[in-house]
Amino acid sequence: MLTRVGLAVAACLMFAHSAIAQQTYPPQTYPPQTYPPQTQQPYAQQPQQPYPQQPYPQQPYAQQPQQPYPQQPYAQQPYAQQPQQPYPQQPYAQQPSPAPAAEPVASGAYGTRGSMEAEAGLGLGFPTPSGADFDVMFGAGFHYFVMNGLSVGGALRIGYITGVGGLTVFQFVPGAQYHFTIPGSKVIPYAGAGLGFEYWSGGSSTICSPYVGCVSASYSDTAFLLDLEGGVKISLNPHMLIGGGIDVPIALHTGQNMAYLNVLGRFIYAF
Repeated sequence: MLTRVGLAVAACLMFAHSAIAQQTYPPQTYPPQTYPPQTQQPYAQQPQQPYPQQPYPQQPYAQQPQQPYPQQPYAQQPYAQQPQQPYPQQPYAQQPSPAPAAEPVASGAYGTRGSMEAEAGLGLGFPTPSGADFDVMFGAGFHYFVMNGLSVGGALRIGYITGVGGLTVFQFVPGAQYHFTIPGSKVIPYAGAGLGFEYWSGGSSTICSPYVGCVSASYSDTAFLLDLEGGVKISLNPHMLIGGGIDVPIALHTGQNMAYLNVLGRFIYAF
């Protein structure tokens, strides 16, 4: 503790002494020093010495002789022909042939729109009335195809029925037929229907009376006729066909209805 106090007192004394000395001795000033100016010496440029050029001795160019390049013979290699590989053939998928277009028969297709046919036929018939045996029938007809497979026209038939005194029958039947054509086949099924009339005449019956005796009488009648038919036609060439079928006419006569079952053969010419 005493040491620290002593150091503090000594410091204070040194500070006081310094302050008193500054007040007693003023600071001294020194005169500035002057230096004589230096003279700049002129730069003495040294003369450049020329560099002596040494002559270059030029050597003559010695051209070397060209050596011929030896040509090597070209060894031609034989052409090795490669064997040709067979190209695998893909199976051709055959498309189904389309249905025949609507063209006239003259182009070779039967039963197309605008074509026509004429026919003649002969057959046997079996009528239903009691006492009738059979009839022989001859027929002819004409048809026009209004669309593919469908024809309209008419048929005229003449028959003779035995067993009832001899009866001649006339039938006229307008109607239509539809043909079921099969591509690639010459067999053509068909079905048809018609509505017409029938006329018969002839026949005889014996009538006896006590007043006039026995006399022979004939008769005739006309009736409406409903006709149904079906069969097949076979094409021999583009214009000639033969056919066969069954014909069922039903006649509504006065007091007696008649139904026939006719088996007919046909010869047909198409154009």
